Amino acid sequence: MTKMEIYRYVGSNGVIDSPIKLPMDYTLRYRLIADVGKELVNGGTVATVIDVDVADVDKWVEQDAPEETEDGEITGVK
Repeated sequence: MTKMEIYRYVGSNGVIDSPIKLPMDYTLRYRLIADVGKELVNGGTVATVIDVDVADVDKWVEQDAPEETEDGEITGVK
């Protein structure tokens, strides 16, 4: 799993999430990216890429993703 710092800026025109740190107020978040053939899981939520609050990073784990066979069957589902 790759963990990337994301900076959330809130302004009068809305919210911007960016990997670029600007000299202004921001909230630090993390973008979690699953490795190839993996998925990220937090309870019943599954993702391959997700932005989360700093306090929630440790709630996500990486596991093997299910595979689809040639006939459309899904294998490895837990």
